[in-house]
Amino acid sequence: MAKPVVLHPTIVPRLDPEYATFHNEHLAHLPQVHELPWDPSIRDTLKIPGSSEPLPVGKLEDFNLSRCRVRVFTPEGCRSETGWPVFIFFHGGMDDYSPCS
Repeated sequence: MAKPVVLHPTIVPRLDPEYATFHNEHLAHLPQVHELPWDPSIRDTLKIPGSSEPLPVGKLEDFNLSRCRVRVFTPEGCRSETGWPVFIFFHGGMDDYSPCS
């Protein structure tokens, strides 16, 4: 059985409570991709429980930072007074977008 992916207590207050509940109910006990033996059929499965078809993107921008590059996807439509929600995903890879170092 996979080790639970527990949300660190210092991050919990910063998360949307709905996401924290979703994580604990649906994601915490799933095996992490890096723990699975490689099999091409893994690409044919649902990536993340609760995921959906890709959402339309209003704007895509690339920024070169001092130690890494980031790609920003902005939703379609007008920004609310409080701004857009933010999701940050760090991933290592050998493509054009090298991991931060």
